[in-house]
Amino acid sequence: MVLMRCQEAISDALSKEKVKYVFGMPGGHNTATLYDSLNDHPEIKPVLVRHEEAASFMACVWHQITGEPGVCSATAGPGVAHLTPGIWEAYQGNFGVVAMMAATAQKGMGMGLLQEVPQFDTFKPVSKWTFKLERPDQAQWMTRRAFGLARSPPSGPIVLHVPLDLGDVKADFPEYTPSVLANSRASNDKTVEAANLILKSERPVLAVGGGALRSRAFEELREFAELLSIPVLRTETGMGAISDKHPLVVGGLGFWRTSMAKKVYKEADLVIGVGWHMEETSTMGWEPLPKNTKLVQIDADPTMIAKNYLPDVGLVGDAKLVLKDLTEYLRKTHVKRREHSARIDAILQAKKEFETQILPELTSNMTPIFPPRLYHDIQKVVPEDATYIFDVGSHIAWDGTYPYFNMNTPFHASPSDQACIGFGVGGALAGKLARPDKPCVCVCGDAGVYMMGQELATQYEQNAPVTTIFLNNFGIKEIKYWQNLSWGRSISCDYTNPYDFVKFAESQKACGYHVTKPEDIVPAIKSALKNNEEGISSLVSVVTYWEILSPGFMEFLGQSYEERLKILTSSGH
Repeated sequence: MVLMRCQEAISDALSKEKVKYVFGMPGGHNTATLYDSLNDHPEIKPVLVRHEEAASFMACVWHQITGEPGVCSATAGPGVAHLTPGIWEAYQGNFGVVAMMAATAQKGMGMGLLQEVPQFDTFKPVSKWTFKLERPDQAQWMTRRAFGLARSPPSGPIVLHVPLDLGDVKADFPEYTPSVLANSRASNDKTVEAANLILKSERPVLAVGGGALRSRAFEELREFAELLSIPVLRTETGMGAISDKHPLVVGGLGFWRTSMAKKVYKEADLVIGVGWHMEETSTMGWEPLPKNTKLVQIDADPTMIAKNYLPDVGLVGDAKLVLKDLTEYLRKTHVKRREHSARIDAILQAKKEFETQILPELTSNMTPIFPPRLYHDIQKVVPEDATYIFDVGSHIAWDGTYPYFNMNTPFHASPSDQACIGFGVGGALAGKLARPDKPCVCVCGDAGVYMMGQELATQYEQNAPVTTIFLNNFGIKEIKYWQNLSWGRSISCDYTNPYDFVKFAESQKACGYHVTKPEDIVPAIKSALKNNEEGISSLVSVVTYWEILSPGFMEFLGQSYEERLKILTSSGH
């Protein structure tokens, strides 16, 4: 047993849990409940953010890129409030986050203490577990349980509250024992039932969601798809679980689908959902399954099974383990790897023809710059194995729309359906810290930069340079598009006093670029990435056309992408 302060026991536990970074900002409360003891743990680096909201986004991004819990911290009252958006993101997206919240002192609670709010109750509905420390000797148990729950599927946010007057109280503590990852796999009966249903199908498709990335089911997914030659559709958060270069990848689901992906999905007689939550955006507003189509649903979260669609077989378990068990069972029953069928050959031919069809869009010389041209040029310059961080805005219509944009690595992070603008810009630093030897690129809109652009300064301080490329349309134009479509007019969507983003970047010791011509996209991004190699962040403003969204988004809004494209072409763009 070792006599330690309560906060020393917590910091020691963080060290034993292999925590590398604490994202946050010290204040009067959390200095006394965490930060002072970090002085004795140089292996844990506190990252001082410009705004606490960014700390919560960084914790979410850290988990998405590494698979390990991201840790953030804030002081009581407004500090805790500023972490709330990221906690909501983690709750919606099943991101493993441990939030170390300071709380007002137990003594005097309810009597009007400085910064006292009912913060414990605030996080109950939006966390996997929230706990308020009542005795210093609970510190190790609290931390171990927090990391065990944050790591184990379904992952999610854990919110810990440590009262001010407990941080420096001493107690005897044993050697800390780290948490254990608790994975689950589906029952053998369900595995056999699903396998038999899959074997009976003639036109199966794989529908891959973010759960496949959270479980790190990359090899298992590829092996399963290849064994049975099953075409793959994926959500925006599920892209990269199997490389978009893989011939079996057809495109996106829901808002991110194209006519080609829609056709393959509609023709399916079996949908195999892997970590796919079947929420509004990836189902086109809960569009019914194709007629006479059966559903196999794989999810680590039992509450997701039959939440929106009733599966014929529901397998509760980690995607990595479930896919491994399915593949092994199929091989044991002497299923040989299926060669490409006439169906798959037709899909491959359709992919090739579709890529040729959209080439004029990808190489368009129109100004303002056509978004597909920007995404096409980004991929010319940015290495395939770079870390990508996405924000929220009209750009996200294109991020997951294959083949307008291809994701060939699982190392990317996106916001959940909470869709906080600023998520990517605020969280991108964690992506660079997680993979320091790879370029890190954040794609966002101008609203994201306005909200979280101050974190460029944090990138400089942490020697974690990021290239932030944003679609600059001088406003929140996805909302303007929707307002015009719905009411024939718009209000409060335009920035009439926009930043000089080059100077804004330079004020934070970053490099700024303002691109108005398509031919300048590649040189600007090349220069930006070169700056990163020299330890300097870059901010690339690209003036883009806003009155068109991706095909799936427009379809959801009752619009025709093809018709809008014809209008653009006929008007000389």
